[in-house]
Amino acid sequence: MNNSGYLQQFDDDAPIGENVEKQILRRGSILSSEVEFLLHQELRETAVYNVIIEAIAQGCTTLNTIHERTQLDSTKINAYLRNLMELGLVEREFSVLALPRERTARGRGIYRLSDAFFRFWYAFCYGNASDIAAGDGEELYQYQIEPGLQEFVSQVFEQVSLEALRCLNQQNALPFHFTKAGRWWDKVTHDVDGKKRTVAEEIDIVATDAKASEYLLCECKYRKEKTGLSVLHRLRGKFPLAKHPGRLHYALFSFWGFSEELERQAADEQIALFDGERLDQILRE
Repeated sequence: MNNSGYLQQFDDDAPIGENVEKQILRRGSILSSEVEFLLHQELRETAVYNVIIEAIAQGCTTLNTIHERTQLDSTKINAYLRNLMELGLVEREFSVLALPRERTARGRGIYRLSDAFFRFWYAFCYGNASDIAAGDGEELYQYQIEPGLQEFVSQVFEQVSLEALRCLNQQNALPFHFTKAGRWWDKVTHDVDGKKRTVAEEIDIVATDAKASEYLLCECKYRKEKTGLSVLHRLRGKFPLAKHPGRLHYALFSFWGFSEELERQAADEQIALFDGERLDQILRE
């Protein structure tokens, strides 16, 4: 069952909590056994796969951190990960500006669960199977799932924002036509009070043209407050122009909108702002 199939089990008129409790956290429901059914159908040694998938869902995204969490042999982990990628459950991701030699190096890149329902199940449900079996789904949702739901959805919001950006790119509605876009991360050396400091930087979306002469830097915020100027200021200090010289453009995605101060500055500097309503409009066009 794909993600659209999962959603068909939900009642569009019911609150998200009610849907989760009824369709996922209730023993005997279709979705409560979907993950186990698929793994047993497609794989052997499901106990080992469960440990690896749970580690990724809980933030262990590199080969080293997966090894540290699971204590499995690194060579075996590679084999299990290849099987999961062939099933479309896991994907190996590289920084969008990574060089070809970095993409082929063993141990480079990060692993993510590409199936949103699997990520939800292993993040919130797998370790709480006894609570679900005991009929404590309501308490599980209230005390563990609901507090972490905003952070969980924020990763999906990044993907939705990227999809909207691709739509605009096809319409030539951006400052330049990009040929690749995705998450970016790297170690960057900053000059702080006259001292050199190297830190790990990340940007939710970086898009660039075929000549790598133009860059669109985007942050995506899914939180129940308006995004303010500090997010723009922080974004401006992340990207290493010395390593990637070119012209910079900025865009911000914020589901719940933006502060008036940020909107004024964005208008003055022609910085694109996209709230949840605008995103929905783009994706429906």
